[in-house]
Amino acid sequence: MLTLCVGMTDTAWTAALQKKAGVSREEARARFASTPKADLALATVDKVYQEEFKNPWDYAVRFFREECALELAHVPADRARLAAYCMQNTMIASVAFRQRKAGATREQAYKQFEAFKSETPRRIVDSVYTGTGDRGATMLGEWESCIIPLSE
Repeated sequence: MLTLCVGMTDTAWTAALQKKAGVSREEARARFASTPKADLALATVDKVYQEEFKNPWDYAVRFFREECALELAHVPADRARLAAYCMQNTMIASVAFRQRKAGATREQAYKQFEAFKSETPRRIVDSVYTGTGDRGATMLGEWESCIIPLSE
């Protein structure tokens, strides 16, 4: 169930970024209308557009932890917090992937995460920059590398 939450959170994060950028709800819905599990994606977009938030990143992490891990997957709160750490790592991988695809250097990608005060983003950026998968595979790989040891 938590892997489903990764996909839902990616949708929520994307919708939150779009909302903050001034994209209309209808335009955001159109982006997800033909995706797999479109009904779930559209419901997620609608939820995001009903919410008030300042920071799309923080909103997405909260969505993962509270809406999905706790409510949908019924993960205990302490484990949901650990899983939210893995979700953030997945989000870092997504940002790094987009940076790499846009031609940014590793150093430029590292700068995106200076506020984290941790070596984890640097490790993830390095992994993404040496990887060959698409965005989905990159995110799933980071998710699994983080969550599997926590699940054992």
